[in-house]
Amino acid sequence: MGQVELTKTKSAREENAGKMERGAHALQKRAHKQNDVTKPFQGSSVKLMASDFPVFTGKTVAHVDHLDLSRNGKKLLQQVTFQIKPGERIALVGPNGIGKTTLIKAMLNGQMHTQLSQHARVVYFNQDITKLPKAKSVWAFIQQASVLDDVRSRQIMGAFGINQVFYSRLIGELSGGEQVKLQLLSILLSSSNFLILDEPTNFLDRQALTALADYLINYPGTVLLVSHDLTFRTQVVTRTLMFREKTLIDPQQIVLHAKQPSKLPLLQLKYDRLMAAADSDTAELQALKQAIDKLK
Repeated sequence: MGQVELTKTKSAREENAGKMERGAHALQKRAHKQNDVTKPFQGSSVKLMASDFPVFTGKTVAHVDHLDLSRNGKKLLQQVTFQIKPGERIALVGPNGIGKTTLIKAMLNGQMHTQLSQHARVVYFNQDITKLPKAKSVWAFIQQASVLDDVRSRQIMGAFGINQVFYSRLIGELSGGEQVKLQLLSILLSSSNFLILDEPTNFLDRQALTALADYLINYPGTVLLVSHDLTFRTQVVTRTLMFREKTLIDPQQIVLHAKQPSKLPLLQLKYDRLMAAADSDTAELQALKQAIDKLK
């Protein structure tokens, strides 16, 4: 092959390589552009405002007063009393079968010795996907359930992994896990100020768990939930009620109301020193004696 042919062949190769490189850059640029379009609907941080949901007025969302709770003749709780204040995120904690769901249902059904505020707008999640409208599309279902605008509804759906690919699909075509996510989203986005969530973390992947924690932390209402996920609870809840020996223990309150160390030993020591002193004040001795007698 002559020098001219070699030069032409080299030039052709370089030209083809240049075209391929430019084509690759164009494809990459197009892919980035598509990603930029869909990015707001995939994993965006949840932004909620108090005005998005019904405002709660009052000092107590729910009140349980000396409740005895049984199931199938078995005593679960005895003379239990607690209150739920606006804005609290409370976890009910205990092993399976101890009565967490039974307590929730007692509150929802207005059982004697339980009371929900008339201003509470309660929604309840319990993983019952049998009632989902299987013939309705995903987006039509969420659009009907949500009190948020379409853009933010889609952002939150995307954060849970339900992106635009799912919008036109029928609910009945989704997997069981996807249906659980959809049911949970319909509850979270509804017109409420008190969320009661029974095992919402079951069947959720890591992305959805992160989105749920983010949502609940930013939710302006009150939350009562059941979850065995300690990491999730630690991140989200402001208070814990633990089932123990047919009562509910609030570890936070135990710490707050722990018995303070007695001042008696210090007062007794001071009294003994004054008694031994030659120039002790009689009035001070009498005051110390009275203080000691009150503590005994």
